[in-house]
Amino acid sequence: MFRVHEIISCVVIAVVGCDNGSQQGRFAVRSTSSFMLAGSIGDFTVVHGDTIPLAPNSTGGQPLLYLLIVAPGASGGVSSSASTKYISEWELKLVSPRGDYTGTLTWDRKMDQIGFDGAKFDRGKGNAFVLVRDASGKVNVTQLGPISSGLDAAGALQEIRDALPPDSPAKLVTLAKTP
Repeated sequence: MFRVHEIISCVVIAVVGCDNGSQQGRFAVRSTSSFMLAGSIGDFTVVHGDTIPLAPNSTGGQPLLYLLIVAPGASGGVSSSASTKYISEWELKLVSPRGDYTGTLTWDRKMDQIGFDGAKFDRGKGNAFVLVRDASGKVNVTQLGPISSGLDAAGALQEIRDALPPDSPAKLVTLAKTP
């Protein structure tokens, strides 16, 4: 059973550069949907947006990026950071008895590349990223996907879980029940 101080953690996702008129590159971020995970300190976020140039029937609701963050035993979360017209950034800050961790995940929307702690990923090869903090305090990132279009958050999370190796700490996470 979790103690109160272990579960009082609010993970907030915010995207910098969401001034729709100033975004450039191949994609424009329109919104994010963030979901708490049940029984784990973590978050599942879906970043919505459009390709550029915009299609005439664009709704801004196309899922472009999925971020699953699992950090057992830590508190903290993800927040926005500095940005440019081509880059969206999220800063990950975790605090635990093992030590604090800060890292930045970037999306270069012009080159369609995701970067985290020096690693680069081609988002076109997979639009889901699982960040797991291991027992040593290091955050490991795994690229999965692409995730099928048209799924709700629970369906997308299930597809991500199904693609993870059996020993992944993220394999068993579920969305928290909402009242």
